[in-house]
Amino acid sequence: MKKITLLTVLGTLLLISGCFPVSLNPLYTGKELAFDPALLGLWQGGVSTNDTWNFNRGDGREYKLIYTDEDGKTGRFDAHRLKLGDVLFLDFYPAEEESRETNRSELLQYHFVRVHSFAKLLQSDSALQLSFFSLKWLQELLEKNPEAIRHEKVGSTNDERIVLTASTAELQKFVLKHLETKDAFLEPMNLKRKTAELKKEK
Repeated sequence: MKKITLLTVLGTLLLISGCFPVSLNPLYTGKELAFDPALLGLWQGGVSTNDTWNFNRGDGREYKLIYTDEDGKTGRFDAHRLKLGDVLFLDFYPAEEESRETNRSELLQYHFVRVHSFAKLLQSDSALQLSFFSLKWLQELLEKNPEAIRHEKVGSTNDERIVLTASTAELQKFVLKHLETKDAFLEPMNLKRKTAELKKEK
């Protein structure tokens, strides 16, 4: 039985803001990807000014992200920069390395899956802003209109999370529809550049 990541449906990214939904499907297909080498390097900020986001080159138009919180806990992600309309996003997906857990049984590991999350991105040479989709806003919308987007509710009433089950095309349509909707996105997290990607010697 192949080992599966210990990240739950809620995802390690919930540790960053704790208030956004996750998705079984990505926000991108190949055609929306917009790789930019200017994103590579070390950035600092987020919930805590001591959080770090280290973007490295992955395969093709993929980034390898190592996120470290102020307590030194890390999470590795495959990240993709994409453009919908005129707006940039980052899609986060737990990296395969996170499945290499040795202290849990294979049976337990088999019950955990990797999921996507995504954030609106504003990028300059020296600063980033990340604004994740709002869980609270989405919960309120789905209470009024459960058919607004395909989803499942996970967890207890006091700790309910939304897992989006819509296709990538449905996700994109939904996100574009609510780009300017009040409170649909969380307040931006501000990141500042610490170091750019180190150029390899020839």
